[in-house]
Amino acid sequence: MNLLAILNPRRIVAAIGKVIHRFPLCVAFCLAYTVCSIYQVHNSDYSDSNLNFFMIYYPSTAAILSMTLRLWSEELRPGSRWLSYGVQLVAHGLWLWLAIYTSWSPMSPTMIGVVLASNTALVLSVLLLSFFRESNDVPLWNFARKMETAVAIGWLIAVVLAAALCLLVLSFNMLFGCEISNKAYVDILMICSGFIGPLLMMQLVPEGEAKHDREPLRLTGFGRGVVNFMLLPVTGVYVVTLYAYAIKIIAQWQLPNGWVSYLVAALVALMLLVEGSLYPSQFVKAQKPVKLHRIVMRWLPVVVLPLLLLMTVGIGRRLSDYGITIHRLYLVVFNVWCYLVCIGLAIGRRRVWWIPASFAVVLLLVSVGPQNISRVTRIVLQRQVGEMLNHYGAVPGKPLNYAQYGQLLERIPKSEAVQLNGKLAYLNNMYSQEQVSQFLQQSASSRLYEFSAAYGEEYVDSTVVDKKNVNTYKGPKSISFKSPIEAQLVPKGYDYVVHVDQNVTFSKPIDLRSKHPITISLSTEGAGDVDSVKYTFTPAQINATNLSESRTLTLRSGNTLLQVVNLSVDNPNSLQYGVVALEGYLFIKVKS
Repeated sequence: MNLLAILNPRRIVAAIGKVIHRFPLCVAFCLAYTVCSIYQVHNSDYSDSNLNFFMIYYPSTAAILSMTLRLWSEELRPGSRWLSYGVQLVAHGLWLWLAIYTSWSPMSPTMIGVVLASNTALVLSVLLLSFFRESNDVPLWNFARKMETAVAIGWLIAVVLAAALCLLVLSFNMLFGCEISNKAYVDILMICSGFIGPLLMMQLVPEGEAKHDREPLRLTGFGRGVVNFMLLPVTGVYVVTLYAYAIKIIAQWQLPNGWVSYLVAALVALMLLVEGSLYPSQFVKAQKPVKLHRIVMRWLPVVVLPLLLLMTVGIGRRLSDYGITIHRLYLVVFNVWCYLVCIGLAIGRRRVWWIPASFAVVLLLVSVGPQNISRVTRIVLQRQVGEMLNHYGAVPGKPLNYAQYGQLLERIPKSEAVQLNGKLAYLNNMYSQEQVSQFLQQSASSRLYEFSAAYGEEYVDSTVVDKKNVNTYKGPKSISFKSPIEAQLVPKGYDYVVHVDQNVTFSKPIDLRSKHPITISLSTEGAGDVDSVKYTFTPAQINATNLSESRTLTLRSGNTLLQVVNLSVDNPNSLQYGVVALEGYLFIKVKS
């Protein structure tokens, strides 16, 4: 077919009409998404962030749901129209409720898990729901390959078209002097990526016999080269490395490093990629699979299966050393799923659709509902914290204030203090202050970060240091003190030190010849009872302090002392604003 035939207006209109007839709801939601996107570009009122999120999230995901249901309904027997309508009505109603609930609920780990799990299941359903009656997964494999091609072509054409139209609009500005808003370029991008691209992709979605292509694809040329010279060598290196590490820890009789879990997870992903790439070749009747490929397909899952023990023990060590967290529980579930996948592949391989299907189902089961991992983690941590506080004499139902919590940490064993503080800090960071309000008052929350910085924990990061541990501080951001602070550490009478390193921008240039003072507000990151403090410099002090190591500027304000080790002014060539760069150490005295 020549280019003129492809660009024939009647042919283009007929193709668009065919897409609309096959995927009417999907086209409608793509159009709604495009309109909502353009509306938000031109609407300057962003006060209702929930509504803005819903306007983007719902139509974009509902379009995918519409395509999934349409592809599924094509597999029903004639006369099942009302079943199709009923299922689609219920599914869209539930998805609308989920989108509303997600958009107007506070952001939390549970909500993030619900969104990720439901969207993962939705995307996978596009590929899986149409092939539940097949005897093997060659049609699924071919359909997935064609869908990938359709998405790539639709996206590429949308990008090229958007670039061409943006260049055309720019030419009107450059050649004819037409003033065109920058928002016009965003509108073009939204129309091309949100509507035209998906429309082209839907036109390429296989249907009928092409949708159920049962002819297995041979690995020849480029595909065989990718498998033989990239996937298999990389997988082999992973296997050899992990087995060598397993031999090492057995010989030394030590527990594996917790990080090994991620390496094993990468190996499982490579195994699935290799197995999926080689899957169709076993059904080619005219040609047997390459001997190496047959060996790999048969024995790779068996070889990977023992290595999952490294992942199991590694996760167990992390849980034992540092306690329960959300991502560690997800790793536990993923580890169990990997065992099932390896065992299933080792037993038989006529069908493989159950691998992505089981992944989606398991992810939904552990992310949605009252048994979700985020909720379980919160309940377990709260129970453990309550038991530890009760054990060390805290009164149940009476939250500790700043002083009481500090005294508790001082009198209990240091290892126990680190565990207790880490669990409370994790609850406060990942959930909300409300989840620790039964244990700590609002004023005591800052103590979590001070203690964490002093002793080093994986949960939080801070630059606030307790003076009693300045010399032995081994936190995630060890402070290297400069002269003369290195010699005196924390001055007598002060309790905390904060490393200050910030740039402050002023609305106009700074004249160093002037006598007008310059005021800068410094954050203390919650150390003690001080949230921020203001310091005033004169241009003369700045001129005299191009501060070298032998000369520092010391200033006092209230119950704080600032020792500056670097202070400079930058006035850009545009002379529209000025910047003061300040680095130093702010010492804080806790008020009694």
